[in-house]
Amino acid sequence: MRIPGDLSVKPPLEGKPGAEGAPKTSKPASPPPNDRVEISQDSQRLKADADQAANEADNKLAKVQERIASGFYNREEVINHIAKRILDLLGLK
Repeated sequence: MRIPGDLSVKPPLEGKPGAEGAPKTSKPASPPPNDRVEISQDSQRLKADADQAANEADNKLAKVQERIASGFYNREEVINHIAKRILDLLGLK
């Protein structure tokens, strides 16, 4: 089926906001929202505990790194102690 006519003609844009040739309307500025967020005391305590645990882990890691750098773990008594602990854990005394 063929519809005769000029297919390049577009319908008028009158009344469509933001369209070319259409009058632009602006909305009045809305006041800022009055929303707020409250963090429960339990959540605040959990956050504080997590922060403390992270700090303790960082301190332990720093201590281990210092011991590695100083050769602490290369001493014979430390190697023997670690070997005994591994054997105990595996039940191979």
